[in-house]
Amino acid sequence: MNAELNKILAERGNTHGDFSQSAYLVQSMKSSARHSASMENVYLSPVQWEALDNIFGKIGRIVCGDPSHVDSWVDIQGYAKLAEDNTKQIIAQRLENERKEREWVLGRGQRGIASPFLEPAPCLDPDCASCPSLRMKDRSCEPTDPNPN
Repeated sequence: MNAELNKILAERGNTHGDFSQSAYLVQSMKSSARHSASMENVYLSPVQWEALDNIFGKIGRIVCGDPSHVDSWVDIQGYAKLAEDNTKQIIAQRLENERKEREWVLGRGQRGIASPFLEPAPCLDPDCASCPSLRMKDRSCEPTDPNPN
């Protein structure tokens, strides 16, 4: 078992480079990215962070190992695609939430085009003196009946 493991580690060393050097580089990139995001109040989803973490690992292997190892480049594309798909889902969900919020706020939760005229505006003058053709009823201005009888 030890001989087999040593063989695998030697093969990986040829393509991935020195593990300690790569680890230092990768951890520096991760730390810098997290610090920058924190300083700029940038939120990344767990999927976006994981994709970046894996991309940083692949960059470490490319820089410290064999830059001609095609699998590392392909893996970076794969992780970037996963992050892209997740980002598109986040954007779609955010837009849907904003649409629902606008619909609720402007349309009182009703579907269709929202209008501020769905309900009478609340009257700010308790005597309705500013709107003589209107009378006060339940703190809303409504037109008075021209024929009260």
